[in-house]
Amino acid sequence: MALNDKKFWRKINDIDVLNNNIDPKIEIKNSKLITDFINYQKFELNEYVIEYLKTKVVPDKYVKNKDNIYFVNVYWQIAMKISQLIQLLIDSNQNKLKINNTITDLAWLYYFHNDFFSSYKNIRTAFRTLILSNFYFAYFVKYKDRCIDNIELIKRKLENFINNDYSYKFKFKHFCTFLLKDYFLDFMFDDYTTNLIRSCNDLLNEKEKIWKKILEADLNNELNSLIINNVIYKDNFWINWSEEFISIAQALMFNAKDVRIFLNKEIIKKMECNNGNS
Repeated sequence: MALNDKKFWRKINDIDVLNNNIDPKIEIKNSKLITDFINYQKFELNEYVIEYLKTKVVPDKYVKNKDNIYFVNVYWQIAMKISQLIQLLIDSNQNKLKINNTITDLAWLYYFHNDFFSSYKNIRTAFRTLILSNFYFAYFVKYKDRCIDNIELIKRKLENFINNDYSYKFKFKHFCTFLLKDYFLDFMFDDYTTNLIRSCNDLLNEKEKIWKKILEADLNNELNSLIINNVIYKDNFWINWSEEFISIAQALMFNAKDVRIFLNKEIIKKMECNNGNS
């Protein structure tokens, strides 16, 4: 967000690095490597923390180039901050400072880039795509949290937090009205998005079952690669996918051997199953 506009209200405290390609682990000059996993690396460089999130995916339409520095656009930033705010609100040990910073980040985006907020649909598409990107990361780690789909619980917790600090009503009056009373969150969590979240959560609870399918597709896979060597899909297998899934597939060059393409198909099957059971 700070790269997007030099007017950003606070100093950045960390930097996330993403790469849609299946590349080996990276090295950052003059940094200290703190954590090194198959899909995640964490570095310290001066006063900054840098995280390399290998399995996350950001489609090209959400990426901007500024002086040969690539960073996510405002739609992705809005979606990202909504996701962060939800996770912080439902945490049993609410970190008030982080919640305040996230609300202020969203308010800053709202006031300085208000034209982006006029398209609820574009924000929702970015939010759905982010759900998928976060799912790929969560799938390869010991993940304890799930993305929540209970919109009434989210709104209640958000309203309680804002109402307990009257300064929000003075600092961000129009933004608070937008967030709580203009049905923005209800639009974000329509039936399709709710089903997507539930299906991703279901698959996170079925990791062993899905890995068994992957191993059956590639007997040489040792669960340390994003490639399935022996998987075969029909031509144009993605043709009926929704916009979010297709943009992810495009970012992955429609590489049918990529595990994340395999996971897309599993999510779509789960969504169809959940629709049939609803």
